[in-house]
Amino acid sequence: RCISRVHAATERVRAATGLGPAADEWPQGCVGYAVNLVRPVISGHRSTIFYSQLGRTLVFETLDQAAAYRTYVVQALGCAGLGDIYTLDGGKLSGRGVVVGSGFRVVALEDAVVRFGATQTSQAAVAKQLLQQISDMEVLTSALEAAEDASAAAADLKEKADAAEQQVEVVRAETAEALQQLEGEIAVLAGNQLNTGGPGGGKGRGARGPKR
Repeated sequence: RCISRVHAATERVRAATGLGPAADEWPQGCVGYAVNLVRPVISGHRSTIFYSQLGRTLVFETLDQAAAYRTYVVQALGCAGLGDIYTLDGGKLSGRGVVVGSGFRVVALEDAVVRFGATQTSQAAVAKQLLQQISDMEVLTSALEAAEDASAAAADLKEKADAAEQQVEVVRAETAEALQQLEGEIAVLAGNQLNTGGPGGGKGRGARGPKR
């Protein structure tokens, strides 16, 4: 916010004193806002997490340039609400104008204790976890395919069993019909035999009765 006031008032002060950058220029040695230099791995974190921590933090090339900028802003423009300033030569100028110890240096990325984003170790762990998940998925896929094959085989057997059962019913119905027809024929033959008196006929037996 204060940097906005700087840009708004710079032209007036620059015209009066001949010092300071133009309104459309960055101060000498200023690299930019720290939050704009961050490239987080997870999308959206820069505008939320990192902005809340680095939104007012500036980055300069050298500590002398940072100190000159702060002096100009505080004394010439009367703006005391500056954030921290970090420098590429390993310095830090707090918002209150305190220079953090000269021993402050930016360590190499591989030596940093705290890192933003995924480290090689975490990447290896994630890769291992993904490989395990892929392996588990392949096992589940194989089991699912086996279950589908068994289900298809069972369905085929059921279809064949249903067809066989239908065929048995047809044979059973045909057999019952044939048996009923045969029983009818037997009943007709039996009735005819009773009507004729059996073999030789009833009339012949009467004529050959006992003699007196």
